[in-house]
Amino acid sequence: MNVEVNYLHRKEDLKLIDGTAEAIRLLNEDGYKVIVITNQAGVARGYYTEADVKILHDYMNEVLERDGAHVDAFYYCPHHPEHGIGLYKKKCHCRKPETGMFEMADGHTLLRYLEAAYFGAVTWEIVPGTPYERAILGEVDKTSPEYRAFYQKICAGAAAHIKKRIGKERQNVKEPISEINKESFWDLIHEAKNACGQDMDAMLANLKDRLVSMGPTQAQNFHDIIHAYEDLADKFGLWDAAGIMKEYGCSDDGFIDFRAWLIAQGREVYFAALSDPDSLADVVPYGDCCFEQLSYVGDYAYEQLTGKSAYDQTDWSAYEALLLKLEQGIVYKGGIEFPREGADLKKYLPRLCAKHPEWDGQTRWNPQMKEIRDLIRAGKDYDRRQTSNKKKRSRGGEAR
Repeated sequence: MNVEVNYLHRKEDLKLIDGTAEAIRLLNEDGYKVIVITNQAGVARGYYTEADVKILHDYMNEVLERDGAHVDAFYYCPHHPEHGIGLYKKKCHCRKPETGMFEMADGHTLLRYLEAAYFGAVTWEIVPGTPYERAILGEVDKTSPEYRAFYQKICAGAAAHIKKRIGKERQNVKEPISEINKESFWDLIHEAKNACGQDMDAMLANLKDRLVSMGPTQAQNFHDIIHAYEDLADKFGLWDAAGIMKEYGCSDDGFIDFRAWLIAQGREVYFAALSDPDSLADVVPYGDCCFEQLSYVGDYAYEQLTGKSAYDQTDWSAYEALLLKLEQGIVYKGGIEFPREGADLKKYLPRLCAKHPEWDGQTRWNPQMKEIRDLIRAGKDYDRRQTSNKKKRSRGGEAR
């Protein structure tokens, strides 16, 4: 239908192949149901959200309707068995070439036929040039009491079928988040990101409203946890990655905002970036990789509830204990504590550098500062040792 675009999810990137609208209109006029079935691995990889997919599909129909055409139904699979993040990493029945989405599409057509047949709105005609007949499904008044009774009957039958299939197994229904801790913090971020996609203003409002509804204690907990995760990501190797991804390099304040943006991408992306900053080559940048206001959202909610600042209420001895607790779940890449200059950085972050050819190869470190100069030298020594050890291991020698 559309010109090939890698991970299509933005309305401005939608370009229908010439003749698409006319072909769909002819199918509509001949009584065929036009259904789109699509794998959406970009959702699984965290490049965009299910909300983005639905917005694009609605927009696609808007474009088609300008030419008198429409798609009757869209079915998509948001999973990937290997590259999915969180709940989206699964081997499912819906991802093509599996048949789940086709079965759902069959169900859509079946329901339309049942509706029309029940209310006597089916006519048959010979398909020109063939001995076969096809059903023409007429419109049904869905506002009538008869239709509502019919629909309730269908729903009751479906519910009985589902109940029979699952038997006595209890479905895992996730309780709403009511307490913020190191696990539910990430769940809240994931839910907001999934609902709002790359709209940072919407995500900020979503999180603030949720925190206000939980009360001041949970708003304070969120405030402390997000700042702890920002502090734990304060590593020169990650700062180098931010300087490559951001359009005009990365100042110290810009790096704080980058770390907040990184947290907004979710648990998997955050921990992967600390384990290997080069993994950020797999993340789609937006908003110049800055999300300053996210750092303040716990404070905004706390102030709305109490009239006080969460910054003034932080128990610093408890905060130090929180840092130690959260750090236990992080595996840092070796050498992440050192800044690097151009040539060395290309070796440390090869994929990220290749993905951003607009990066000028220059870092913003000031070698006139003794502290920075010593750290750059220590990073060079570390990288040399790693290279030497790798060569020794390849020759079967003993690495130090």
